[in-house]
Amino acid sequence: MAAIVLGEWTTLNMWTFGVISIAMVTVGAIFTAVTDKKDQSATKIPADKFRQGMYAIIISTVGFMFYFVFPNLLNKIGLSVMRFIVHRTAAASIT
Repeated sequence: MAAIVLGEWTTLNMWTFGVISIAMVTVGAIFTAVTDKKDQSATKIPADKFRQGMYAIIISTVGFMFYFVFPNLLNKIGLSVMRFIVHRTAAASIT
């Protein structure tokens, strides 16, 4: 998402390797999570635990977006968070 919003991937080469890399990480995560059909010792995850895990993933993803994507987006459109904080602090010290 950051590559699209922030325009960090500018060439076809960047897009190709970026998409391939994301696909490889996704496939690796799927292979890690898949259990063997013959393995009877694998336990089934209860629905409430699965839901809690999904909430944790969603919250961490949104948190990462606010930590990384949002400040960079502000910087790209010309608004710097630090400039705002410094300006606000300086204005408060004058009054």
